[in-house]
Amino acid sequence: MDYILGLLDPETVMIWLHGDAGAGKSTIAQTLAELCSRQRLLLAAFFFSRTDADRSTHTGFVATIAYQLAIAIPELRQLITAAVELDPSIFRRSLETQMNSLVIGPIRSLKADSQLRMTPGLIVVDGLDECSDPQSQSDLIRLLIHTAQVCEFKILVSSRAETVIKATFNSQSVGPVSSQLALDHKFHPDVDIHNYLESVFANIKATHPQARDYIPSRWPGDEIIEQLVRTASGQFIYVAIVASYISSLCHDPIERLEVILGLHPGLAEKDLPFANLDALYRHVLSIISEENVKDVLRILGLLIVGDDKRWNLSFISQIAQLLSLKPAKIEMLLAPLASIVNVTQRDDGKIVKIAHASLGDFLLDEKRSRHFYIDRSKFFGEMALLCLANIQNLDQSYGGKLFESLPWCFRQ
Repeated sequence: MDYILGLLDPETVMIWLHGDAGAGKSTIAQTLAELCSRQRLLLAAFFFSRTDADRSTHTGFVATIAYQLAIAIPELRQLITAAVELDPSIFRRSLETQMNSLVIGPIRSLKADSQLRMTPGLIVVDGLDECSDPQSQSDLIRLLIHTAQVCEFKILVSSRAETVIKATFNSQSVGPVSSQLALDHKFHPDVDIHNYLESVFANIKATHPQARDYIPSRWPGDEIIEQLVRTASGQFIYVAIVASYISSLCHDPIERLEVILGLHPGLAEKDLPFANLDALYRHVLSIISEENVKDVLRILGLLIVGDDKRWNLSFISQIAQLLSLKPAKIEMLLAPLASIVNVTQRDDGKIVKIAHASLGDFLLDEKRSRHFYIDRSKFFGEMALLCLANIQNLDQSYGGKLFESLPWCFRQ
């Protein structure tokens, strides 16, 4: 709240909250918007969504912000109305023109009235990565920063760390007046996820109308909860889906938990408990260009299927050697997947890590991943051939490790 009131780093006009897909960014943005609304500090909010035609593009963005500003600051209504009457086609003009006419101009006129004093306020923009046009994403960031500087607003933008958005926030023109907040493991999400799951199971045992008298008091047990926490990998979307699925009042929660744990695969095929999560994964993977899909799935396969003590591939340099690609190419191939795959710089080189443990289950299940399916047997055979073809070109220590793993590959 100190940031919104201008008490903390007044030069910073925008905070970028970013994190992996499903990390809880939208929940935080929504909660903050509701908190500010109760304290009359919320000026406007826009939540992008790729599944809603009205919220998947920038087309109605400025109009929505202007409308909400007119409600939050009644003195603006007449000024905004006058701007529309002066140019009835304003909503078909560029983003910059719309913002100047409907927001910046009226705010300037209002500030010029010495009898009126502008109060601090926040504009929340959630899911910017779900705006369908990457160039518009960058344009909106720059336009919002300019608007915030002129109008003395504070702005929160939340999104996944997509390439265009990340590059814009790291640019020289945007960087000095914006701050970045990564929603990662520094915030210890596993503790929150564990506590959340405990409360969900406790609520089921206390309130389920049919099953509560038959659920064991120690159900599901600490081991199962820890297993779910590990699978969530710090991503709240996974536990939210699990909680919603198990908490259904029309089904047996014990049986539904077994479906989640893979103990009832037949039921899972009919019930599709992870339909929303699968849709998210397919959307992220669909960003990959068609010519790059094969190489990307090879990389993901090495991280998922090749996750073995005898053959643990995580360094970009290792993956590049095996696939006969340049390290820079590996990073470019993975760039569209920044929300589910992390590239981290270490002292001994760059490593790749999958952010969602459940991604492996998705990719190895043909019914769920469809054309992104990784066939375990075929993958091992293909990688074994690559090892044999490249063994002479690999460094001695790494090549030896791969050579030792070949029999294991063929046994799969």
